[in-house]
Formats: sequence, C-alpha cells, structure tokens
Amino acid sequence: MTVALGLLCAALLGGCQPDDAAMELARATENLRSGSPSAAKMTFNRLAERNPRDADLMARIAQAYLSTGDMKAARPWMERSVRLKPSVETRSVLSQLRIALGDVGRGCLEQKALLAAAPNDGMTLNNYAYQCQVERGVDLDQAIVALQRAVQLTRGNGAVRDSLGWAYVRRYQQTHQADDLRWGTLQLEQAVPLSVAPQGSGWSLSDNTAPSREVRDHLITAYTFAPQPRILTTGLAGSQALLGCLGAALMKSGPRLGEAAVVRGAELLETAVEASPGDGGLRFYLGEAYLALRQPDRAQVEFDKARALDPALRSIRSAADTSSGPQVTEGTYGTTGKAPRGPGE
Repeated sequence: MTVALGLLCAALLGGCQPDDAAMELARATENLRSGSPSAAKMTFNRLAERNPRDADLMARIAQAYLSTGDMKAARPWMERSVRLKPSVETRSVLSQLRIALGDVGRGCLEQKALLAAAPNDGMTLNNYAYQCQVERGVDLDQAIVALQRAVQLTRGNGAVRDSLGWAYVRRYQQTHQADDLRWGTLQLEQAVPLSVAPQGSGWSLSDNTAPSREVRDHLITAYTFAPQPRILTTGLAGSQALLGCLGAALMKSGPRLGEAAVVRGAELLETAVEASPGDGGLRFYLGEAYLALRQPDRAQVEFDKARALDPALRSIRSAADTSSGPQVTEGTYGTTGKAPRGPGE
C-alpha cells in the first residue's frame, strides 16, 4: 500500500502530504476496491467539486473505477478529463471505453482519427486493429499485418503481442487453418509473461498490476481448440503462468477429452495457485475443476478465495450458484489413439 500511495502521489502532485488530494484519492480507491463504493463515490465527488478544472484528477478517478472493472462508472469521468484537457492517452482510453460499452461506431471513428494523427505509434495501431477489426472479426488479414508492425514498434509489450496472437486465433475460427492456431498460440504464450506491468505504467482498461485476465483467457481459448492441449514454446514449458492456462484449458476440455484431462488440469491449477496464491482468476478455474470432479466443498473454498481476491468475481456466492463444471466423458486425453480434432481440423 505504501508503494502504491507513493506512486499515485508522485503522478498527481509530485509529492504527498497527509491531507492532500492525492491521499484522499488513494484512500477512496482502496475503499472502491475493498467493496465500499458509496464511500468512494462521495470522496470522488468532493474532490471534483474542489478541483473542477483538474483533468488529471478526473482521469485518475476514471482509472480507479477501471481498476475494479467498472467501465460504466469510469466513462463520465474520462469524458470530463478529455473535455478539460484532451491528450492522446485519455482520448484513446475514452474511445476504448465507448467500444467496450457498445458505442462501437463512435469509438472506432475516434480510434481511426488517432491513428491518422500518429500512424507510427505502435499502441495506437494496436488499439485500432484489435478493437475495430479483430474483436469484430473483420479485415483480419489487414489487422494481422498491422499488428505485426505494432509488435515491432512496441517490443516487449504483452498487450500488443496478445492482440496479434488473438488475431491469428480469430482467423483460425473462420478458416480452420492449423497454422493460424499454432502461430496464434505461440504469440499468446509469449504475451502472458509479458502482460505483467508495474502500477502506474500507463493507461489501461484493467488494473495492469497482474497478468491480464483477457490475455490469459485468450490463451486458454486457443489451447481448448487444440486436439491435445499443450505448451508449444519450449523455453516457456515450465512457466507457472502458462501451466495455469493449460490447466484451465484441460478443465474446460472435459466434455471432449474426458475426466483424465480434468484431473490433469486440476493438478496443474493446484501447482499454479501454490506459486501465485493471490491470483483470484486461477482460484476460480481451480474451483470449476473441483466442481467437474464432483468435489463441491473444495470448489467452494476456492470460489470464496477468488471472490475475496478479485472484485470482478464477487458475484460468485457459492458453488451451487455456478455451473456444475464441464460434463466429463471417458475421452481420449493422454492416450495414444487418434486424438479428437479441433473445430474444422
């Protein structure tokens, strides 16, 4: 908490005093994350009334809501920030918010304008290609070319590499070309360990302090399309982050690959959770695996921990409120017989 407060104060005011706006903002953000939105909202409104022309403050309040996944609450604050002092960063986030909340036409027009003004900016190139082409499943060939360039312009950026990997997977869903699934999986495997970024490193629609849930879910989806899910990148075979993704994919593949896949998935998830006990997403997947293996008590423990760790998972009340997990069959996971084939393969 001390480090986070220090970073936030430095970003806002260049220093902190016990009663200044940055400290109040930090406390309100903690209230928001800990499940006290009413108290946080009162503080945010009070700060805005005292500093009605502070565009950076409005953007930071928006980012506080984004850190809990509340894009609807974040949008009006980001709109106020852009009206006061439009910047490339805040305009970009606002356009992404519009798209995520359903105003795709307006959001993509704004993204296109940003790209026309900065055609060699890797993140702007990524944002337009990902949100306006890949996510919509249109112009995927063009999007892949653009994202290959964006990867070169933003070396080491996990979000951009994820966009490229997901573009290949989306094209695979349309063409069923095995090479697209392979290249997409390889890119996504590299994106997962790169997707961890220090707090305050830039604007984002997520907390940006842990492996992105979206990046991880993309890789899990790619693995589930494979006849026999496995890690493809030799140098990352021991990565706990990838093992967690593989475990979740095997769990989800129970209806196709059988109970042995779910058992193996649970084992990998247990290993990943042991290495990252504060990862609510992994604990949620482990709970689903336990449900599929008909162990509701163990599932409940993991769901409770996941809910406590991740605000986005707080709607989970009990194992009874979730599905019973994938319905497993005898399957062929781990056998030497002909493997079941992915969609269209």
